[in-house]
Amino acid sequence: MLTATQSVFIILLCVLLTLVFLLLMRYFWPSSQRREHNEIIGWQVSVLGTTYAVIMGFMLYAVWTDFNTAEMNADSEANSLVNVFRLSEGLAPADRDQIQKLSRQYADSMINEEWPAMYEGNLSLDSHHIVQQMWTTTMQAKPASLGEQTTWNHVLTELTNMTEYRRLRELQSKSKLPGILWTVLIVGGVLTTLSSCLFGTDNFKLHAIQVFSLSFLLALALVAIADIDRNVEASTFGSTMRDGSRRNGGSFLASHARLGDAMALRLRGAVRSGICLGHIAVMQGAVWQAMGLSEMLAQLASAYGTASGVTAAAVRLGAIGALEGQNILRGCLPLIETLVAQPVPEAADLSSFIPFLEIAAARHARADLRLFAN
Repeated sequence: MLTATQSVFIILLCVLLTLVFLLLMRYFWPSSQRREHNEIIGWQVSVLGTTYAVIMGFMLYAVWTDFNTAEMNADSEANSLVNVFRLSEGLAPADRDQIQKLSRQYADSMINEEWPAMYEGNLSLDSHHIVQQMWTTTMQAKPASLGEQTTWNHVLTELTNMTEYRRLRELQSKSKLPGILWTVLIVGGVLTTLSSCLFGTDNFKLHAIQVFSLSFLLALALVAIADIDRNVEASTFGSTMRDGSRRNGGSFLASHARLGDAMALRLRGAVRSGICLGHIAVMQGAVWQAMGLSEMLAQLASAYGTASGVTAAAVRLGAIGALEGQNILRGCLPLIETLVAQPVPEAADLSSFIPFLEIAAARHARADLRLFAN
């Protein structure tokens, strides 16, 4: 992947070479002589610009699609590793400890060795050896009961999935745009930019500004394509729950904005402009504090919303009836009150631990048919 300095250098170099060509063109072929050809030059620039815009748009779409695919594979690989770690709790202590130890080593190797190596276009052999050890340990495990046998089957499934996603990630990290396509992009950019220098105008400064803008835009687009193409293998882990939190936060802000809440309107604008991410817990805290709710009331409202959301999901899935769902929700109220009454340390970090829900979300992300967003 190109560094920020390299990207800026390439863009400035392209712009500088274009302006130098414009100055040479002005010296060897004066503007007064070129003015009579403006009609033909305009037609040429129009055709070249339109054709090149279509080609560049196609390339941007192609590399961005590859990036999203690689991100999904990396998410799935990370989710499968988490599932292997947590499911191993159901195995014999010796097998559990070894598998969890190897899972931690694999995660450390990925973060500290493989991802930096992929940044440079290489792969780490250490993580490959760890995967082999995980397979050896899993296949040598001897389930002693029906429960351990079921757990072992799940661990084997998740390990298979993790290995498959790892293999796909390695292949994607080596993929790139074919050389012929890069030739088309570069040659097309050069022809389009240089053609804009052929116009004959009396106002040289205005012409130079137009050429500068065009060359800067084309160079920026080419650098963006190159950066995304090299960055296909670099992605974030576990986006399923994060995306759901942002969607819920956006819905929460939309509801309060329609009610005319000033804080919700400001936060909604900040989320749309990219200043805020809009996670549901943060948006609830900000809006409810502005409304004058105490910390305890805000916690009670948030907890009730969480419980009612899970209950409503169970009703939609047909696991329980509507009346049964109401009884379950009512039974949760004393537990919610007890949990909210517990003091929260001032220096506590934001965190959550819902392993069963995270495993379900990870599996749901790969489902062919979905009833819920996450």
